[in-house]
Amino acid sequence: MFLSIAPPLMDFEDELLWINQCNNENLNILYDKSNYVTPNTKHLIEQAFLQPLSLSDQQILFDDLLKQNRNIAHQYGLTPAKLPSLVENNPLISIEILLRLMLTTDITEYFNILVHMDITLHSMEVVNRLTTSGPLPTEFIHLYISNCISTCEGLVKDKYMQSRLVRLVCVFLQSLIRNKIVNVKELFIEIEAFCVGFSKIKEAAALYRLIKHLEIDTPQTSNTLTK
Repeated sequence: MFLSIAPPLMDFEDELLWINQCNNENLNILYDKSNYVTPNTKHLIEQAFLQPLSLSDQQILFDDLLKQNRNIAHQYGLTPAKLPSLVENNPLISIEILLRLMLTTDITEYFNILVHMDITLHSMEVVNRLTTSGPLPTEFIHLYISNCISTCEGLVKDKYMQSRLVRLVCVFLQSLIRNKIVNVKELFIEIEAFCVGFSKIKEAAALYRLIKHLEIDTPQTSNTLTK
């Protein structure tokens, strides 16, 4: 048997003291449930990453989102890496969460993921909704548009999917332009080349007419952009 020196006593000056409610009948403890996520809600969130939810389940999450006022990503377990799966399976849910994240500094990480994820109908739907809900960083919008165009140009082996995506992108770009989300002059050359490259598709032809019409209305545009 060996003897050892007794360890020093721990300093409890800054430690949280346990309150025994039974010792004081006049003591009322208030619990903050503003950010509490029920087990049922947590289950729905986990399912939302994997598959589309029914309208009733979506409404449950919408109602819960109204109660959440901070640290929403942590409460829902939404890491930036999980964003693409949520966007594809439940775009409306992802929109509501991203709108709340836009009030925090964490949104930058999610924008970086969103701008580089696969271009699909749902991802464009999410971005379009975000642009109409408030100002987004110009760099983010420009990068997303460039990604849309490069994705269309890269689908050379699947003409059907290429034509379908071009139509979606053209409608998406027209929406951004008509709502004055983007300044056409800043992206004129890139969009014009895109339209010319897919001129046989009627949506691309319509987009081309739109940007040329705007070019005529803004004569200060550089002469290098005119034909």
